[in-house]
Amino acid sequence: MKKVESRDSEIAKRAFDALMIEPSVTADAVRINTRYPKQSQGLFDWIAGTNVNMGVEYEVTVPRMANLEIDDTNGAIDVSDVRGSHRLSTTNGHIELLRCSGDVDAETTNGHIRAELAEVTAGKSLRLETTNGGITVALPRAVAARIDASTTNGSIKTDLAVTTTEFKRTSLRGTLNGGGSAELRLRTTNGSINIEAR
Repeated sequence: MKKVESRDSEIAKRAFDALMIEPSVTADAVRINTRYPKQSQGLFDWIAGTNVNMGVEYEVTVPRMANLEIDDTNGAIDVSDVRGSHRLSTTNGHIELLRCSGDVDAETTNGHIRAELAEVTAGKSLRLETTNGGITVALPRAVAARIDASTTNGSIKTDLAVTTTEFKRTSLRGTLNGGGSAELRLRTTNGSINIEAR
């Protein structure tokens, strides 16, 4: 859904028309790109000097085993009930995963990350990284995985039975239920990390 806000209705209409959604379909993938007005179109400078906000909000239904690659700039990413691989990136917004599994690589600059995992299977990895925001991971108690978590300005807490090789206020390394080939890597600069049972 395209969204444009401006006090000037003519500006809003021109900006709305220039904001493009470009889907493409191949045999094994569906891609959706958002194209904003470029400077070469002449509209860019006109919009830049006015009070106009524009963006697109997507709600996409995919097969449960789909592989996702989402790259956002100013906005949140929410994913639920998907069990393929996830590559998620945004700059100003949170990332939340609910009842997901599979490989997860999620990164944001200004926003929290929350991942509630249905399972963590052998050989899969979970990498969550943010600069300004906290990280919360909810795991099944029976999950077997290696954990490597650290923060610069914050603390780390867990209610799971972690066999630790290092546990300080700002870092945690160890294993859950003997470890195994699954790996959880959690990083934040300004924020706390919470690892909990789901």
